[in-house]
Order: sequence, then C-alpha cells, then structure tokens
Amino acid sequence: MSENEKFETRSATIIKRKNGLVETRFREKALIDAEGIRENIEVRRKLCADIPHALLTVIPPDATFVTPTMTVDPFPEAKDRARITAIALVAPIGVTGLMARLYFSCFPAVAVTRIFDHEGTAVRWLEERLTVTEG
Repeated sequence: MSENEKFETRSATIIKRKNGLVETRFREKALIDAEGIRENIEVRRKLCADIPHALLTVIPPDATFVTPTMTVDPFPEAKDRARITAIALVAPIGVTGLMARLYFSCFPAVAVTRIFDHEGTAVRWLEERLTVTEG
C-alpha cells in the first residue's frame, strides 16, 4: 500500500503518513471493543508491512470502552513490536482517558510510550522520536 493511504474501519480512520507516522483516529462516540482493536491491528499491519513506524492514537472524549477490550494485546506478534518506534496516545482527562491509561498499563510497552491530553503536543513528541530514529 502506498504512503499517505487512508483506511476506514468500523471504529476508526487509520492513516499512514509519509514521515513514518501511523494515525488511528477513533470516531466520535466510537465503541472500542476487542473486535475493533483486532481490525485496526490488521489494517496497520497491511499499511506498514515491515516498515518501522510511530503510532499516534486519538481517542475522543465520548468514546466507550467495552470491558473485555482490556484483554486484547495491541501488539500480539513479535514482528508488530519490532516495527514500532514510539507510541503516543491522545486521550482526554475523564473516564475515557482513565480507561485508555489503564489499557496501556495492562501491557508492557513495546516502544517508548506517552499519553497526552493534547494532540499537538503528542505529534511534536512523535516527530522528535522519528527524527532520532532516522538520524
């Protein structure tokens, strides 16, 4: 698949940028469940193949986590973990943000990971990580 490709899943829009950044943008009022997480993982695999990349995940304040979602490893295969250089999660303060933070605390970090309240700060942080990786 080509760079700057955009793919829609039932819960999110996933975009692969030219700079090695892959964005997962959950839709407003998205239901974040195990099936949706697995679908997003498969799309990311197709978009990135064996190319190292950084991940930006944006969760809107009105998204809903389904409890069993907390049991789905977002990076189940070694090849998934090897390709990821940095992870930034943008989750608002409140219940959604707390659920997102809890989710990422359940699985060991596969790359340097940070959780942000604001997308601009997250993007700048990831761009710094991408620059370090390239140079």
